[in-house]
Amino acid sequence: MNPDSNANPAAARLADIYQQAIAAAGAVPYVRDYVTNRFMFMGDGIEALTGYTASEITPALWQSLHDPECRFGSSSGWSEERIHTRDGSDRWIADSFVETVNEQGVPTGSVGILQDITERRLARDVVQATNLRLESALARLQAVQEQMVQQERLRAMGEMASGIAHDFNNALAPVLGFAELLLANPEQLDKVERITQYVTNIRTATLDAAAVVRRLSEFYRQPGPAEAKRPLDLNALINQTVLLTQPKWRDQAIVSGYRVELDERLAPVPVVHGVEAELREAFTNLIFNAVDALPTGGVITVSSSGEDGCALVRVSDTGMGMTAETRQRCFEPFYTTKGLRGTGLGLAMVHGIITRHGGTIEVESELNCGTTFVIRLLGSGAAEVLMAPRQANPTKAGLRILVAEDEPLVREVICQLLRLEGHDVIAVDNGVQALDYLRTTACEVVITDRSMPRMSGDELALAMVQHGIETPVILLTGIGEFIRNSDAKLPGIRSVVSKPVTLTALREAIAAVLTPE
Repeated sequence: MNPDSNANPAAARLADIYQQAIAAAGAVPYVRDYVTNRFMFMGDGIEALTGYTASEITPALWQSLHDPECRFGSSSGWSEERIHTRDGSDRWIADSFVETVNEQGVPTGSVGILQDITERRLARDVVQATNLRLESALARLQAVQEQMVQQERLRAMGEMASGIAHDFNNALAPVLGFAELLLANPEQLDKVERITQYVTNIRTATLDAAAVVRRLSEFYRQPGPAEAKRPLDLNALINQTVLLTQPKWRDQAIVSGYRVELDERLAPVPVVHGVEAELREAFTNLIFNAVDALPTGGVITVSSSGEDGCALVRVSDTGMGMTAETRQRCFEPFYTTKGLRGTGLGLAMVHGIITRHGGTIEVESELNCGTTFVIRLLGSGAAEVLMAPRQANPTKAGLRILVAEDEPLVREVICQLLRLEGHDVIAVDNGVQALDYLRTTACEVVITDRSMPRMSGDELALAMVQHGIETPVILLTGIGEFIRNSDAKLPGIRSVVSKPVTLTALREAIAAVLTPE
């Protein structure tokens, strides 16, 4: 469909040149008149694009070729559309146009070009489909990696389990033994000095058992999603990690018939900012890795020092060492030389933790000459000091205290300890009874167990808030460290005390909740 050359030869010549230039670019030019609703001009390339000649194309036919559900773009200026061609195939076109307007600004027509973008569109669809497959594969990989990281933690805990059981049984043995001595020899009950010694031994052993549970809780505790970095005493953290890992490097080694010694050489280091649980996990993995490198026994040395404002930690072993390839690849995820005994994630996790803390970790090792991991963490500044915990003020006697505890023996112990301090104690065995009492009678303090039938300690505290009861609540639980370190604050809870409860802990908790904030 070409313009009339007799009417305007110059215009016809320009139109031919315009058409040839656009056709060379693989495009089809057109001019459309909205007033007469017809194409004033349509390039000959339209036949290759649609199967219809330029003279056959009318606005009505052109509209019928379009798939209305496959149109993207703007109503003025540009669009991408799928069309059905004469032979039944589908093609994608890009329509770029400019509208003409009259003096009143009303569109009267358009001038544009059509381009075949089928191959480009198919390629884009392939890329999008590939991206979706890659995203799906990445999600599956991340899920598998998280599962393996969890398995790595559980494996480490499993290795500690027998040692923890050994330590716990050792701690319980004096409790049972001295209790049986007292029951079997009632005639000794009047010997105050001996009874005092027995009871002191029972108390010490009980605290040791509680420390074993606390160490196990600290080992497994994972940092919350928003746990903030804070100033840390790195040497105290290292010492705690050594105690946590003792069941593996000492007790399990002895059971296996060999001996592993751990030498701590801790020197003054700068205070560092970090997430305690993450750094503990890193040091734990390094010690476990050192134990694995000592299949027949040896020495592990954990040392610290300060250098140029940084804290340096070295974990060394006298074990089998590494080859050059292992030394280069040991921090790679899933790389392991332990076969089925390893996941290849331990050292990768350590590397990630240290990197997130802005530090560096290097490995020094030669085959049959042992291995040393060197961690460097930036100090937070020489002027910074760790804040000592606030000391609770002593409490006055004669407080009315409500105790909610479903275990009779535990309830009796707590009540007797509080009465020993001169307090008026009311005891109930569940949260419902406690709430009923508080609705009619005022108390200065509520001490409640967390796990109780009918209404837990958490639920009791929340119900008190909802009923406008402002009595401070002390929560007793066997997972006190978890709750204290959690970002989630329990409504109404003013203090958390770990079981087993001591008189000192009760005194400090009561003083703390009665001290104005």
